Amino acid sequence: MSKDEDYLRNAEECQRLATASKSAPERLSWLALTESWLRLLLGFTPTPNLDAFDAELKARGTQQEDSHLSH
Repeated sequence: MSKDEDYLRNAEECQRLATASKSAPERLSWLALTESWLRLLLGFTPTPNLDAFDAELKARGTQQEDSHLSH
């Protein structure tokens, strides 16, 4: 099975799970995963804006303490 076939199969499975979901948040999560698989299938490349956002997020961190420090 090719990589594209795997991506399509995964997208179809996520779509099926979204349709079967009983709650809106769960459905939205499955649909987001469906979209991600389809973007991979279509060869989506992140835009420079997304790269800049990710770099800024990494630089700033979460501003939360490590959980092992509070235990």
